[in-house]
Amino acid sequence: MSGSGEPSEGAARFEPFELAMALSHYDVGVIREMRAVRRGSGDAPKALLRTDRGLLLFKRRGRNRSRPERVAFCHRLQLHLAARGYPLPRLLGTRDENNSVLRLGDHLYELFEYVAGDAYAGSERETRAAGRALAILHRLTADFDASDSPASLGYHASERVLQRLEAARERLRDAGPAESLQALYRAASARVEALGFPGWPQQVVHGDWHPGNVVFREGEVSAALDYDAAHADARIADVASGALQFSLHRGGADLSTWESSPDEGRLRWFLRGYDEVEGCRLSDPEIEASPWLMIESLIAEAAGPVADTGRFGPHEGAAFLAMIERKARWLESEHRRVRVWLEPS
Repeated sequence: MSGSGEPSEGAARFEPFELAMALSHYDVGVIREMRAVRRGSGDAPKALLRTDRGLLLFKRRGRNRSRPERVAFCHRLQLHLAARGYPLPRLLGTRDENNSVLRLGDHLYELFEYVAGDAYAGSERETRAAGRALAILHRLTADFDASDSPASLGYHASERVLQRLEAARERLRDAGPAESLQALYRAASARVEALGFPGWPQQVVHGDWHPGNVVFREGEVSAALDYDAAHADARIADVASGALQFSLHRGGADLSTWESSPDEGRLRWFLRGYDEVEGCRLSDPEIEASPWLMIESLIAEAAGPVADTGRFGPHEGAAFLAMIERKARWLESEHRRVRVWLEPS
């Protein structure tokens, strides 16, 4: 579901003078064409520029993603990955000081090389490539210094998630789905804790691995996007959430028609791709924890938007949470079946 919605009509936009002033700090040459990019966070406007330097993506960071320490961590991670040949959009520095972020007033700006490619179409080749790309990222971040990792970004056993569910319940004035999801979330967290999650090694993980953040070309990953949720965590938190996102059944306006189960084939393909990378095969306890982490991830993703707006993209909040509860209960009741799907072939 992540990355699936378009910003609303009230989404933030650049002012013409703002663009002119900000871009004057970069060496982009002649700008031959410019158009707004509507996808992604509604409070983070983006513009695609056709320039003498090629296609560039200019972005103003959203209000909740502008803390200097968080930006510094994300940029340090991106530079670490780029230096090791990982496929991601390259950050471009300012003209005078080569800073990877530009501060003007209360706003922070970033300029990236634009990576063209195709959206995820659900093929086996793409799905395996997405799992493989996540494993390679984990290998490259295993020795990355995470001492300044942003706190409280993980979805497992998070009081923040429970607080968001409570806020959603109050906003919707409906104790039904939000209250049920609180109970499901606590039960899943307890199952993961009992398997030893707190003692598992931590490293930097992507934190938001879903189809909207992976660009493909001829079935292979041409770029992995959006490192704003990167933080220190057990790698399986990334793997379980990513596997779920790449296997979820989505649908149209009628949420009652959305299938409860994930797609078995895509779930298997994603994990096969991850396991193909040397040193990245999952342990039995990690596999055992995965269905419960999927439940936590599914609920955590839904809680924030509904708490903030009463909606999830175009969907009314209560109906969306009821659909999430249906999917979470399927994972709960069929966790043994899901575990089999995740086992190495």
